[in-house]
Amino acid sequence: MAATVSSSVVTVDADFFNPPFQVRVINAPATVTETGFRLKLGITKTRDIDAEPQIELIVNGQRLDPRGLARLDPEAQNCLDAGGKLKIGCEAIREVPMSLDEGRNVIMISPFFKGGRSQPTSLVVDRQKQTGGPLPRLWFFGVGVSRYQHAEQNLQFADRDADKLAESFKQQEGRLFAKVNTKVLTNEQATASSVRTEMNRFLRQASSQDLIVIFLAGHGVQDNDQTLYFITHDSNADEPFTGINVSEVQDLLKKTSNVAKSFTVSRCLPCGFGGR
Repeated sequence: MAATVSSSVVTVDADFFNPPFQVRVINAPATVTETGFRLKLGITKTRDIDAEPQIELIVNGQRLDPRGLARLDPEAQNCLDAGGKLKIGCEAIREVPMSLDEGRNVIMISPFFKGGRSQPTSLVVDRQKQTGGPLPRLWFFGVGVSRYQHAEQNLQFADRDADKLAESFKQQEGRLFAKVNTKVLTNEQATASSVRTEMNRFLRQASSQDLIVIFLAGHGVQDNDQTLYFITHDSNADEPFTGINVSEVQDLLKKTSNVAKSFTVSRCLPCGFGGR
């Protein structure tokens, strides 16, 4: 980040707020028939930064083995400079093989790099079943915390990520889903109490034929027992137990009888707080 300080005025370089990498989904079919699927992604460096992009993929709540996902195809060599780094403005192509379950598959694509993470993208691919049936309903519960009561914990894009992901799913209404129901809590709305209450109240409306997606964006902190907590707006990262124990969310999903479920935590790691 470039910043100039004069008296009480701080000027921040506008590039600080723009992710240095953009990821484009090149092949995004709504329906496939084969178990194997090759996801093709285009990765573009938008500004000069001393970091290289990596991709985190979560398919139906399961994180793919990251080995190999950070490497570019040999065909992308023309997008690399003499030092082997991605050139600015040049799109390098990466194909990632994966297996899809029968029915609806939720694919979360999250670009990250040393020192930060870019906005995630969602993709829903339907692997056709042998027998047809009515479209399911989708229940998306999202939480994004960029502003905290403890200002030193503040982030930049977590609230936006939750809103954008909800919008992406809403666009699939009438195509992949009969109805898309969304509930998003951001910043001051996302206290520990409200997250617990609204998550239960909202998701308990889902039927056994529906799809549930839970997305949490913000700080994730482990305590000394390696228990993972999501830090809500009113939580203190130095006392992780004041947040939401991630196992609470997992237990809620286990109690439901839904056909498909997906749960992901987009978190700052490491968060730079002590005691973990």
